Amino acid sequence: MDQDRSAEVVREALRELRLLKQQVAGQRAPAAVVGVSVRLPGGLTTLDATWDRLASGEPVWGPPPASRRDDGVPDAVAGWLDDVAGVDLDRLGLPADAARLTDPQGRLLLEGAATVLAQAGVAEGEGRCAVVVGHDQTGWEARTLRGGHLGHPHASLGSFGGALATRIAHRFDLRGPALTVDASCAGGLSAAHLALGLLRARQCDLALVGAASVLVDPVLHAHYAALGLLDDQLRPLASDGAGYVRAEGCVVLLLQRLDDAVAQGRPVLGVLEGSAVAGPGRTVALGAPSARQHAEVAAAALQDAGVDVDAVGALEVHGIGSAVADALELQGLGEAYGARGAPLPVGATKGVLGHTEAASGLVGLVAALLMVSRGRALPTPVPERPLDVLGTHWTLRRDALLAPEARVAVHAYGMTGQAAHAVVAPAPASAPRGDWDPLPWARTRCWPEEGAPPSREDPEGLLRGWLAEILGDGRALAADVPLAWQGVDSIALTALQARMTRELGVDRARFDAARAWDLRGLAALVRAEEEAAEAGAVVPLVAAGLVAGLALLVASWLGLLGA
Repeated sequence: MDQDRSAEVVREALRELRLLKQQVAGQRAPAAVVGVSVRLPGGLTTLDATWDRLASGEPVWGPPPASRRDDGVPDAVAGWLDDVAGVDLDRLGLPADAARLTDPQGRLLLEGAATVLAQAGVAEGEGRCAVVVGHDQTGWEARTLRGGHLGHPHASLGSFGGALATRIAHRFDLRGPALTVDASCAGGLSAAHLALGLLRARQCDLALVGAASVLVDPVLHAHYAALGLLDDQLRPLASDGAGYVRAEGCVVLLLQRLDDAVAQGRPVLGVLEGSAVAGPGRTVALGAPSARQHAEVAAAALQDAGVDVDAVGALEVHGIGSAVADALELQGLGEAYGARGAPLPVGATKGVLGHTEAASGLVGLVAALLMVSRGRALPTPVPERPLDVLGTHWTLRRDALLAPEARVAVHAYGMTGQAAHAVVAPAPASAPRGDWDPLPWARTRCWPEEGAPPSREDPEGLLRGWLAEILGDGRALAADVPLAWQGVDSIALTALQARMTRELGVDRARFDAARAWDLRGLAALVRAEEEAAEAGAVVPLVAAGLVAGLALLVASWLGLLGA
């Protein structure tokens, strides 16, 4: 009996030991990149084009292109996307009225999400897929509200940073965690770190990671210029660097635990082995980074990846283009990588693309993926006057072969003080090569218009057109049948109510029975209120309101009977 009990204790201890080993392995489990989408300035939409441009070292920035002049963008030197006003309404499932007021960040991210899910063969609603999105302010909400869209529901929902992740989850029926990370320029790389943690904790089986940057508000741009942050050139790691060039862009990645990706035969571009994030603690000012913070977050990422400093063959730094900030970054990272046997090749893609702000950390991650997948280091533009700290622990990256198993590390930080670091490894030799090209898009221009007030000559036609924009599905609505009976839901009716109140001055208090109203009755109410306002008469207005209200009560009553 004692022997049986002893054997059972040993078996239980072995089971617990195996479980503990699995948990430890899970905490260090790497993530495969099984989908990637890029839209970067200079018309870069493929990995091959991105590699070629980065390898050339030629900057993409300049004045706004002609295709963007009607978007109300800052008249400044920047890295521009060719088109952020165009939307594929059918593929993205956006009503035109919603698309018009949705922050272009959200629309770009929807495109990227559709692309990476298609690349990996993931169907809508398939499995547990997390969505983690990096976010930074664009000024879109202030712009839309200044543009006369007060009271429009999409002016809020379309502008909330928190809706960036949930909009993607809603569109593609993704049922894992949906998080938006507001960490300014460290947002994208911080999102990748959180996604890796969710995969390791098995709170999801796939994780969609993205971030985007758009330049849509001249006021915000002028503010950054007044702060002395901007320059017409971006010279990373230069002793005379005086500021950065802003840039637009969007990167979306799809991550999966490496073991699962290999077992399912999915193509793998590269592997996210480890990462870390850290705030600055108490520094000289709120948001100011420190050399200690840079050192600690890099060391933590290397430990998380389970590799030493000699395993890293190249480093993609933040490289903001400020001599002081770049020197501080290299000083701190030098403490983490100083034990290397040779100087580490270092560079920053911002010298070609500009600073894509919230997306910049993921742009750096894409550069790292390109380097490990091609087995070469991307050259970095050589400044005329390099920082003095170069040469101690660093050498500028040149076009050179990487060792077969060499990793590439990525560093990012933001003006809120957050810093992030990640370690990228090559894909397993057995993993198939993927097709990382974008999907074809049929884009329609959807942009908030600021112009003449609507025509009131044909209110029924005007309201019909507004409903068509809100619904976005081209349905033909009968004029004398209650809208609710025709499948017009409460959200669409709320949007119509707000627009009638805002643009036609219709009293919002008259919409209590809106679910049963038809287009003809709404048009009659518009005419009655307009005539009453022009005549300055109160009695006719009240009479018209009573008549319309009685008609609507009858229609509502009939609707209840029909239900």
